[in-house]
Amino acid sequence: MKIKLLVLAALLSLNTWAQKEVNVQLLIEEFPDESTVVLNATTDILIEYDKNAKPFIRITNEESKVYLKDNTAIRSMEVIPFSIERKLVDIEAYSYLPNGEKFKKQKIDSPVYSDDLSGSSFASDDRKATFLFPGLVKGAQSYKKTILEVHDPHRVGLEFMSDYYPVQEMLYRIEVEKGIDLEFRFFNTDFSTSDIEVVEEKKSTIYTIRLDKIKALRLEDGAPGFRSIVPHFVYTIKGYQAEEEYVRVFEDMADLHNWYCDFQKAVDLKPSSQIKAVADSIGKRHATELDRVKAIYRWVQDNIKYILVSEGDGGFQSQDPSFTCDKRYGDCKAMSTLLISLAKQLDIAFYPTWVGTRELPYSYETLPTPHTDNHMIATYFGADRKYFLDATYSKLPFGYSPPFIQGKQVMISKNCESFELAMVPVVAAEANRVSDEIVVQLNKDDFKLEGRGVFTASGLGKMEIQEYYERADFKQKFIRAILLKGENNFNLLDYTLKGMTDNDSTLVIEYTFELPNYAVKLDADVFLNLHLETPYNGDKILENRILPIEYDFKNQKYFKIEFKDFKPFRLTNVPENTQFEGPNMKYSRLLRSADNSLIMEQTVELVGLNIQPNQFDAHNEFVKKLNKTYRQSIQLILP
Repeated sequence: MKIKLLVLAALLSLNTWAQKEVNVQLLIEEFPDESTVVLNATTDILIEYDKNAKPFIRITNEESKVYLKDNTAIRSMEVIPFSIERKLVDIEAYSYLPNGEKFKKQKIDSPVYSDDLSGSSFASDDRKATFLFPGLVKGAQSYKKTILEVHDPHRVGLEFMSDYYPVQEMLYRIEVEKGIDLEFRFFNTDFSTSDIEVVEEKKSTIYTIRLDKIKALRLEDGAPGFRSIVPHFVYTIKGYQAEEEYVRVFEDMADLHNWYCDFQKAVDLKPSSQIKAVADSIGKRHATELDRVKAIYRWVQDNIKYILVSEGDGGFQSQDPSFTCDKRYGDCKAMSTLLISLAKQLDIAFYPTWVGTRELPYSYETLPTPHTDNHMIATYFGADRKYFLDATYSKLPFGYSPPFIQGKQVMISKNCESFELAMVPVVAAEANRVSDEIVVQLNKDDFKLEGRGVFTASGLGKMEIQEYYERADFKQKFIRAILLKGENNFNLLDYTLKGMTDNDSTLVIEYTFELPNYAVKLDADVFLNLHLETPYNGDKILENRILPIEYDFKNQKYFKIEFKDFKPFRLTNVPENTQFEGPNMKYSRLLRSADNSLIMEQTVELVGLNIQPNQFDAHNEFVKKLNKTYRQSIQLILP
């Protein structure tokens, strides 16, 4: 069967290139803004039994492109990712360069193979093969074929039905040997299982997915994760008939949980003397269970450095907690397992918990496979709520969940016989509050604004400041940027910090400042805009935007300004109180007078995490009202 499919693929490839004629000028007219068009993208997937009677997957990808512009150097590089579990068997690639009415075929040089360590990766089996298509010019074409092999039926497949360039034809052909049960799930597309062409042969079933005239994929800043946007499908091996029994792979959530539990069983949970010492110290210093839970969580946050490890089964299996405690580093699985181990020494139950970040648009009901999650935490069942403990964020306050898993479903493993599904709550806006309360006076001699203030931040608003502050090379410059008011001539005269290093306390910055040349004097009148801070004033969405916008977390920004001692001037043209709402934001402003002072309070609240395209107009109308409000000034006149 394998030989039949590979020969068929080779013949198709030869026929395609022997007969291919492309009218480049017509493509340039059809795609005036594109540099490249994919003429054909074919993926042949063969799933059959190996010599050990287990499913084996062989993936053959072929792609041909035509280049529509002269400057093709940046597009000549190709990168083929692979790993131990997804082995790269072969690469074949050519450039086809215009040579009169024919093409000159030129083979690529040998690819360069290297580790693919990205972000904070410390150990990974991800690798990449990099090569260049030689001599590409306008009208040139390229062809590449790669063959990958997957020997574990749990490493289910995911295929994207789109490209960064327009695609003329796209074809997926999946041939499955009888006895292996396959299931398809589609996302972000109208394509469904009913649109798949199915041919039953004597020893196999062939599934074919055909697509054509696919528009180029365009990503935009602030959009949700790639898999939440791009059309794609997942093919899953539900199970297969072995010689004497039927072997389940991923038929339902229980199968996924059982597979994860196999990795958990392989972890040596025997505590080291160091783990016992840490637990004993926490037990002696804290009496109540919740205080001990907080202390365990904080110790791992403070003492274990998060480093991504995805080498071999390390993408699913944690290192032993004793190793993590001794070496003082680990990935999300290692840090969660250490939390569980420390808690166990104090007879407190923490449970291993799997969760997908917000970039993954799946639930365990809709896709019970490893594609649904990419992160691990620990869960503690408190008296009145569940605590989702993620120590990978060193500044995250206790009781909070990091932004990237809020609103996501989790799988909590009670033991290897049972699990529970739950939802990570979205933290309310008021819990992530940033407040700035200032008192200002106008210097009557040079009309400089002089003031003092108290800035406070809590929750994820504070965590965000802590993270930036820790990385900032110039701390004072960073604090000035946080407190900046009015214009760039803002002078921060002095400040004190409280609570910057304590994750669970409120950050407090007391400061004094001056703002020269801010008030505008015209003859005997002075105009003063009290909106010294204008959040979201530049948040208008471009008219040609297509994709939704996603925010990290809900938040509330509160500003209070007291304008004091303005006599002998008299106030006039004081703005009115106002409030209005947009699709995911709210604004309110309140002004009141008292004892030769004017007090203005304004609150801007982000109450939703997403803006959908059908809400763009309403959001822009909100921003328009916001900017109009921010432009309103008070007027001071001499009596």
